[in-house]
Amino acid sequence: MTIDECIEAYTTLADRVFVKKHQRLSLKGKIQGQYDSEILKSVIQEIIIKAGYGQNDLFWDRHPNACKV
Repeated sequence: MTIDECIEAYTTLADRVFVKKHQRLSLKGKIQGQYDSEILKSVIQEIIIKAGYGQNDLFWDRHPNACKV
């Protein structure tokens, strides 16, 4: 992905994922997470598919001079 594509993907991810839930306690009195991990998972999958990869592709470059980031 280009830098512009990465910025666009992060902006989309941030807008959809980092929305606070209204209620921090469940009906049983348990503390809930602040953000929904299922939304994060689905947004990441959408970004990966949009970039032309499969959901289960591994992203490990075995080349010794590959970028580490």
